[in-house]
Amino acid sequence: MYLTRRQTVSRCVAHRRFGGGAAIVALAAAWSAGALAQDLPPTYGTRTLSTSEAGRVSLDLQAGGNLSAQQYLGPACVGMVAEAPDFRINLQGSGTADLDVRVQSVADTTLIVYTPDDEWLCNDDWNGLNPGVEILSAEPGEYDIWVGTFESSGLPSARLTVAARPVSGASGAPAASAPEAPAEWWYASGGDRAGPVTLEALEEAIDDGAIDRDTLVWRDGMAQWQAAGSVDDVSALFPVEPPPLPATEAPTPPPLPGEEDAASPPPLPEDPTADDDTAPTGATAPDTAPSEEDQPPADPTTAVDESDADQSIEEDGGEAEAPAQDAPPPQKPATTAN
Repeated sequence: MYLTRRQTVSRCVAHRRFGGGAAIVALAAAWSAGALAQDLPPTYGTRTLSTSEAGRVSLDLQAGGNLSAQQYLGPACVGMVAEAPDFRINLQGSGTADLDVRVQSVADTTLIVYTPDDEWLCNDDWNGLNPGVEILSAEPGEYDIWVGTFESSGLPSARLTVAARPVSGASGAPAASAPEAPAEWWYASGGDRAGPVTLEALEEAIDDGAIDRDTLVWRDGMAQWQAAGSVDDVSALFPVEPPPLPATEAPTPPPLPGEEDAASPPPLPEDPTADDDTAPTGATAPDTAPSEEDQPPADPTTAVDESDADQSIEEDGGEAEAPAQDAPPPQKPATTAN
């Protein structure tokens, strides 16, 4: 088995666990009950691929876990993973095949593959933040796969894809020719039918933006045209998209020019007669009558003796007339100067 990848893939040799006997890992950390357990059933099941024909498997899963891969596999294998494998590929046949394992996610994910010859293959950030492992001339057997997270929290969504390509026959000699994928797919393009093309050609069209999830596709066996995003084989070719952002309240619009300096009127004064039903509107009844001490002194120039007033009325036989105004003082006679 040969290994290749544009990014470095760490290789760790270990002995597979048999029957309940103790496992030996060629690393500083010893195997414990909480370590990665490749003998546990995979969380997302098992799929079979063949060494004699091309095959492809894609599935959506949740990456990450509560175990540190470095603690059990050494510093070369990073990420937080689950104890049980996430997925298992059962490669069957008499020859070998190239296995291409990829992960796509909006999160920073990691990848670990345990091979039938007891090797741990680890990778991080092969394509951006997405990891990948490519195994050339992979032997038949079980390949356990863990998809981890670089961060220690959360279980983000991820898409795992495993593709197998035949490379040789049972004798180890190169195969005469690998069967080509059938060109059986049609898709709508500008109101016309485009095709037939292979599934790989559809993937290239998706990468180029010529096909989206709403593009209609069809192949033999389908009753009618369907949107690409609703067909399992085609929807697996699309990259993983992040979920929609949570709804947020609309921000308060800024004030119009000049509004920020406009003065607001003060609140209305409280009505003091609001609780007094007898007081006239706009008037306030005094609580107590003013005392004599509080009365202003009488004006001496206007005081009139009541007895004199009554006597004046009786003598005149009627209402008192207004007193005549005082005559002006006499003037001095003019004198002639001698």
